[in-house]
Amino acid sequence: MRRLHGESTARRLEAEGAEDRHDDLVESDLRRANLDYLQRYDPQAQVEEELQIRLTGDHATTGALQFDWGNALLRPLQDSVSAAAHRQVPLELTGLSRGSTIMHVRPRPAPDPEPDYDGLPLDISPADAGVRSLVSLLRALEDEQDVRAWSEILDPVDVVVKALDRFDLGMGLKWLASDGDVRTATLTTRGRAYVARLRETHTAIDVQRLSGRITELRSSGVVRIKTGVSKKSPAWDVKFDDPEQLFAMRLALGDQVRFVVEQRRTFDAMSRTRATEYRFLDVDHGPEALPAG
Repeated sequence: MRRLHGESTARRLEAEGAEDRHDDLVESDLRRANLDYLQRYDPQAQVEEELQIRLTGDHATTGALQFDWGNALLRPLQDSVSAAAHRQVPLELTGLSRGSTIMHVRPRPAPDPEPDYDGLPLDISPADAGVRSLVSLLRALEDEQDVRAWSEILDPVDVVVKALDRFDLGMGLKWLASDGDVRTATLTTRGRAYVARLRETHTAIDVQRLSGRITELRSSGVVRIKTGVSKKSPAWDVKFDDPEQLFAMRLALGDQVRFVVEQRRTFDAMSRTRATEYRFLDVDHGPEALPAG
């Protein structure tokens, strides 16, 4: 610096110290600068997209990918990206490298890019928005933040985390976007433990009246009733604790019934309904008040 720009410039840079920016921002600037250089000679030039998946742990130091890991992780990761992108985003593994086990993944190129209104291919990656959303969610999980904004992709991500728990692995994602942008996230034991807490459930119980036409009778003691004839009409499976009680009522398909039932709803830590079941209490004989749940 002294030779190229003189002592005053070198002293000023030393006084300012090292730049305090996230590594993602620094690497993004470098990739964008490279892209700008390429586009001077070819305006259509792009840098390739790539998703790097780094697995960390005692068994992930050799740079090898165990088949069990791939089977458990790759499909739910693709499902997570697709759910976030609101479309199917097929991914493909292009290579492995060391430094723990690093999988190099890219979106599978579409055979016929969708044209825009001028008949030219749209410069849009279907994977980009999905991967960015996934990276943002993993960051929020690692920092134990409110993740309700990503509720639509929490279920496939939970499958990924369960696989990481099974093999005791950590995971890092690094997205190299076609516009030069770089985004990273890491999920360690802290983030995995937070996901486990989000899975914890509680049950709410109340009493309801259900009425409709019987469309199914099962020997296990379950009767399905439906409010209408349309396929989209609401339907409920009502469980009898004692199947003999159901048989003794001599019900038949097509019968109209009115039941008083116990509704048991299971919620997770984010107040999402994870399961709902109905248990038979009595035949509904009239409009009197329901028994307390």
